[in-house]
Amino acid sequence: MKIQKIAPLLTPIYKNNLEDFDFVFQLSKTIVEAHPFDAVSNYIYADLLRIDQKLDLSISYYKKSVEIDPNEIGAWQEMLFLELQLNKLDS
Repeated sequence: MKIQKIAPLLTPIYKNNLEDFDFVFQLSKTIVEAHPFDAVSNYIYADLLRIDQKLDLSISYYKKSVEIDPNEIGAWQEMLFLELQLNKLDS
């Protein structure tokens, strides 16, 4: 799967090394567009949106990830954290 190829690019970003952020962000967006029903690609794209401070959009992709795979615990945690942070837990 293509998501395995992007994984090594994510490690520096998750460690706040944002040098390649724009490239990884666009690559992740392309993967989600090509594979909209893949929970992991939606989860990663949601993470990148969160890092880019697009929090409402990030929540929507975390929701999509858990709708596809309800066992995606990390996506549940991030989604709930952001909803609490933005006082959107009831939406």
